[in-house]
Amino acid sequence: MTIRLTMFCVFLCALGMISCKEGKDTKKKKLSLDSRYLQIENIHSFANCNGPNGDYTTEVTSEKDGNLTFYQVYEYRDSPFRAELISFDKGYVITENGKDSDTLSNISIEMIRSHDFHRLQTNPKAFFEDIEFEKDLENKLELYSGIDRLKNPVKLYYDPKMEQIRIIEFLNMMDTTEVIKIEYKKWLESDYGKLAKEIEIVQAKKDTFNFDFKTIQINK
Repeated sequence: MTIRLTMFCVFLCALGMISCKEGKDTKKKKLSLDSRYLQIENIHSFANCNGPNGDYTTEVTSEKDGNLTFYQVYEYRDSPFRAELISFDKGYVITENGKDSDTLSNISIEMIRSHDFHRLQTNPKAFFEDIEFEKDLENKLELYSGIDRLKNPVKLYYDPKMEQIRIIEFLNMMDTTEVIKIEYKKWLESDYGKLAKEIEIVQAKKDTFNFDFKTIQINK
């Protein structure tokens, strides 16, 4: 009788441990952003930028369905660069007279789309798949992992107190031996929640680019 009772207690303990583990797994953390971000359909932004080669401007207009126009003007180059994405997997370089020229590769499309910084901030699932919690970090941030559309690994550093993504790290589409780090530095308040005002991009741990957004228009 005593042996049976002991075995029964051991069984209950084991069952309790399994139940606790399952309960812990069901409470696994999720990346939770401001619900107002769900209202965002169209984003237009204009930023003053600087990088290793000098100053330039970046203008991006993006739509929730994947359409995007990208326009950069450089102080250190004679010609600007304009591109148009007409879906998540098709795009063209636009000439100065407004005509389509070269068809963009998938790698170029993803590089251009990675400049849609406000949609990255407000809707990371539009860019990354399999986003999952990895661990808590000592700086009170939470680390999440995922993959981009090219199946390369991505890291997202989330601030649960601010409910904001603070840092995104992904592989350079043009050279996957390099890591590109996007850090959101300052925000401004809007009817749609906090939007990035200033960001810093570090490529391959050496080349730094700064974006200061002068215009951010939502759903206009």
